[in-house]
Amino acid sequence: MTWLISLLFLTSGCNTTPYNPIPDFENLSAGELDLLIETGLKAWRTKGLLDGGATCAHCHAPDGFDLAYIDFTDFHIRRRGAMHVGKEIGELNASQLEDIINMTHAIRVKYGITPRNSSDFYPFQHESRITDIPLTEQRELAFVSEMQKKGFRFTEKPVLDIEEAMLQKSELSETDLWSIPFGIELMRWSEDPYYGKGSQGLLDWLPILPVIPAEYSPAIFFALHDEYLQWPTDKNLEKLLEYISEVTAGLEPDDGNQFMYQKYRAMLIAQHWYRKSILNHSAPSLKFWPKKIVQSNESGFSDDDHRNPFWAMGEIASKGELYLPESALVRYTRFHSLSEQIDQMSLPWLWLGWLLDPGFENTPCELECAKLLSADLLKTSKKGGPYFIHQAFFVIKLIERFGLKSIDIAGILPVDFPSDPYYRQVYIKWIENGLRMGLFIELDEGAVRHQSTDNLADYTKYLEAVEQFFLKAGSEYLDENLQLIEDIREKISKN
Repeated sequence: MTWLISLLFLTSGCNTTPYNPIPDFENLSAGELDLLIETGLKAWRTKGLLDGGATCAHCHAPDGFDLAYIDFTDFHIRRRGAMHVGKEIGELNASQLEDIINMTHAIRVKYGITPRNSSDFYPFQHESRITDIPLTEQRELAFVSEMQKKGFRFTEKPVLDIEEAMLQKSELSETDLWSIPFGIELMRWSEDPYYGKGSQGLLDWLPILPVIPAEYSPAIFFALHDEYLQWPTDKNLEKLLEYISEVTAGLEPDDGNQFMYQKYRAMLIAQHWYRKSILNHSAPSLKFWPKKIVQSNESGFSDDDHRNPFWAMGEIASKGELYLPESALVRYTRFHSLSEQIDQMSLPWLWLGWLLDPGFENTPCELECAKLLSADLLKTSKKGGPYFIHQAFFVIKLIERFGLKSIDIAGILPVDFPSDPYYRQVYIKWIENGLRMGLFIELDEGAVRHQSTDNLADYTKYLEAVEQFFLKAGSEYLDENLQLIEDIREKISKN
């Protein structure tokens, strides 16, 4: 009886039987594959029953490429699509779900896609398996081991003169962050709350609230999709993102709608990344986004519209609040509370946002971002933490990129150290090397001789914070550390 009810539910709203004979997709011609994709695309853009008549394209890739790239099975598509099937003419029907299934298979065959395992696919995650290690401290030590294998000087060689400081700065500036096997687990593409209590639907890449632009114009929206699908270039992706930014303006930055809007933008960027990997038969550069976009005042675009969406989601989640309508809360908090899921969102998104934009060129908070991510690395959540060693690497990179005095080091250095002796030793070694690198370079470049009266107090404050860190750390280089501070203070006094 259950199967009969399910069948009647799936076929409601249409006059055709949805379960047509399954095509032999592998042996179809290019023209036949394209026809299946074209037919499926029409269904993909058909309004559904829920969320104000949203289409599949308002939460997923423009053509369902994500369903093809990841192992969304026919059953998954039918089950998840069933709730969107309507009864009215013009609404998505069960037969069109079959068209979407056929489109998914056709895309896989056309582009030679071997689907990724949905339970083990974390976009942008390094290929290392550090994140399989259950305990944070063990992940941290594995991270140390990987960095030592890569031969980073700061992991072993103490900075005791300007020559070593410049060598380590140069090495860090040439480092590709994407080559680093970090131990912070990012987000799976899709978390399905109907597949067990471990799933947490808010933590994935798919917006649970559709992005239907205000003053919605399907013609423009889907025309941009068509242009992108015909030529999936970075430029055409930017055009699509700019249109979405323009017509969804006015959303409050701490609103659940704003979070989902940024999530939709992030989803488009991620699907573009693995689309390019398939089309180019190689992993694309991970430096393609975000780009610093400068718009004229007449454009109507704000910096917020173009900011790094990965960072924006982490920033919103870090506030600890997220408004969602009751219908969404019921669906996505069956096993895990909203606050529990929010607590786990901020660090993965902030870390990913930094990896894509290490210079904070496309974020509205500029160097305040450094304090936000640093604090998140040092907190504990169900995702793990504190990540002392990752925070040390982050701080070293900040010093290399911006210089010590520019990053408000007093607000970044931790209050506590790891309790494990070896763990503590490594952390102190890395942080001290970063601090000495910055101090030696400032001393050599004469930065301390050019402090105005206005910023001298801030300069003195950060020197005091560094000195207190050195004293608390009490390492074997304590005398050298304190002498370096004294040399800088002497230079200041001669101004």
